[in-house]
Amino acid sequence: MNVETLPYLLVYGISFIISGVVLYHSWNNRNAPGVRAFAIAVLFEISWLLGYIFELNSSSLEAKVFWDNFQYIGALYAPIAILLFALRFVGRKINTRRLGLTLSIIPTLVLISIFANTNPELIRLNTQILSGTPYDELTYDFGLIANI
Repeated sequence: MNVETLPYLLVYGISFIISGVVLYHSWNNRNAPGVRAFAIAVLFEISWLLGYIFELNSSSLEAKVFWDNFQYIGALYAPIAILLFALRFVGRKINTRRLGLTLSIIPTLVLISIFANTNPELIRLNTQILSGTPYDELTYDFGLIANI
């Protein structure tokens, strides 16, 4: 970390703090309709943000790829949690637990594929780090699964 990166980290740090406050207040009111699902969505968004912060501050290709993979957790599950929040909040008479589990099947299979790293070309191709200011950038072409 150097002086050039501090303003960027400050912005992400403030975003993390605000997200944490939202999570705290939503969890304290978790008995309201849909708020548990909202809190889970916020938690997934926080994991996505943390993965991005750690990816930016990593210097090796392996570390950047790991944190890029970690971001998929929030990216794949947050939309499901937001949908469940919306359905519960408006009072839809639907089994949101069963819906959530059903919608999570494909994201879970994708995450297993990503973290097992059996066929990395399905996720990303031509992975490399481009030097830049203030951070080095992880770049790659999307593979078959990432293009879906």
